[in-house]
Amino acid sequence: EMLSDIALLAHHKWNDSEYNHREWFFGSDEFPRWAGYSLGYALVGKYLELNPQETAATLVSASAERFKSTLSRLTET
Repeated sequence: EMLSDIALLAHHKWNDSEYNHREWFFGSDEFPRWAGYSLGYALVGKYLELNPQETAATLVSASAERFKSTLSRLTET
C-alpha cells in the first residue's frame, strides 16, 4: 500500500537534516503529491485510535516525537 511505503520512508528519514517540505507536500520523483498531508492525517488518526484518552485538541501543541512510535505502526498496515 502506498501509505505504508510513505510511512516507512518517513520513518527512515525521521532525523534527516535535509527535510524538504515542498517535496513531501507537493510531490517529487520520490514522493507522490500530497504525501505529507495524507501521512499526517493517517498518523494522527492512528495515534488517536491507540490513545483514546487524547483528542485532536489535546494534540495541538504536541511535538513530533510524540508520534514517532505511531509512525512505525502505519508501516504494518
